[in-house]
Amino acid sequence: MASLCQEEDSETPTVQCVPSGFKIVANDYGPNFVCETCNVAVYR
Repeated sequence: MASLCQEEDSETPTVQCVPSGFKIVANDYGPNFVCETCNVAVYR
């Protein structure tokens, strides 16, 4: 399970931790999670 937080005046959340085997890919709308092995995006 990933952990995110967002400051009151921030537009996008900050990732506090991400599970092993996944990576974070930032975009204009916030962080996206991607499998490191197959490079497939995780949908929320």
